[in-house]
Amino acid sequence: MPGGPGKAWRMVEAVHHRVDIDEVIMWAGVFILPRYGCVLDAGESVEPIYRRIERESGMKTARLTQEIYAVGIPERAAHSLSLETGAPALAVRRDYFDANDAVIEVELCLYRPEGHRNFSEFRPAMG
Repeated sequence: MPGGPGKAWRMVEAVHHRVDIDEVIMWAGVFILPRYGCVLDAGESVEPIYRRIERESGMKTARLTQEIYAVGIPERAAHSLSLETGAPALAVRRDYFDANDAVIEVELCLYRPEGHRNFSEFRPAMG
């Protein structure tokens, strides 16, 4: 669980489908602080959870970190992805921070390994 022992978090799970072949390609576990739990109670949405937190609370996300690594898929996600527990998967973890550098959301996405590509573009701040 994010934040270490004694931290209470709310969690929601989701899957993403590849529409052209109707296959689940990604499982996500999203953890948020309980004080932002109202965004989960509002129901399903395509809007990213961190944006929903910003809209509901007025808080702005100051930064995020992203880590990409290989894992043996845990049982919790294996069934959703039609994989055996321990099979290889690509993990993408994003931690979202507020202006006080406190973590407000942790997102763990697990992807089927075949055919997955991750592309990121970063632009330096001008000025």
